[in-house]
Amino acid sequence: MAAFKERQKMEEAVAAELAEQ
Repeated sequence: MAAFKERQKMEEAVAAELAEQ
């Protein structure tokens, strides 16, 4: 379950980076 949360956090960060461009 922790891995799922970690992945969710990483995906959010990636989405934020893409939105910045």
